[in-house]
Amino acid sequence: MSSFLVFFIVFLAVIVDFCWLDKSSRKRWGWMNSWTKRDKVFFFVGFLAISVFVYVTMGVTYL
Repeated sequence: MSSFLVFFIVFLAVIVDFCWLDKSSRKRWGWMNSWTKRDKVFFFVGFLAISVFVYVTMGVTYL
């Protein structure tokens, strides 16, 4: 599986959970209720960047 596809699936799963699945109860993402949209975007971009960094650094030994 290509690296891009792995990142896309993980990021898409988190975004779908945040935007669609957890709307009614807010049990998983309720701690972000007071955040602005900009802060939420920064959080998800940071999450993606850290995920890419960890995936690449752990995969370097096998390249």
